[in-house]
Amino acid sequence: MGDMIVEPPLSSALNRHKLTVEDLYRMVAAGVLREEDRVELIDGELIDMAPIGPLHQGTVDLLTRLFARGIAANIVRVQGPIVIAPRTQLQPDLSILKERKDFYRRTPALPGDCLLVIEVADSTVKIDREEKIPRYGKAGVPESWLLDLETKALVIFTGPGASGYRRMVRPEHSERVSPALLPEISVQVAELFEG
Repeated sequence: MGDMIVEPPLSSALNRHKLTVEDLYRMVAAGVLREEDRVELIDGELIDMAPIGPLHQGTVDLLTRLFARGIAANIVRVQGPIVIAPRTQLQPDLSILKERKDFYRRTPALPGDCLLVIEVADSTVKIDREEKIPRYGKAGVPESWLLDLETKALVIFTGPGASGYRRMVRPEHSERVSPALLPEISVQVAELFEG
């Protein structure tokens, strides 16, 4: 019997090229990607976002109405990008940004610009909870909400730190909640899941 040649696994033989947020912008400018393409950049890899169904979109619309009514001096951004790190740009379903005269037209929104980030999850709850929410915390976003449409639960994450968020609260449907930096907004949890 001859000598057996053992090849390294394919994954270790492949050269990988990690993208930056700047690379992503150049791809859009060159027409490789369109601005409306639903992708996020996570650790240098382009990830397709899940399609949005009526329950998900309707919940985002409801949140937009609830927050836009009570906020005069900040920006309510719907499904817009936040640059988390040089190789990570996420698109939360809703974010409340500090007001800026240029409305973030010249430079992208960064974690320090965020007062609150909200992810609405139906089929994406595992990715949102295990991938996206910890990244917001590590980047210093002060508060993130996760609306789990399957279990009809709101989970509030606060206390950002090096490993994500230090505190997690799951309020009851009968409770009213307000974001820490937006006390003028008060929402009954049940409102978020009615209809």
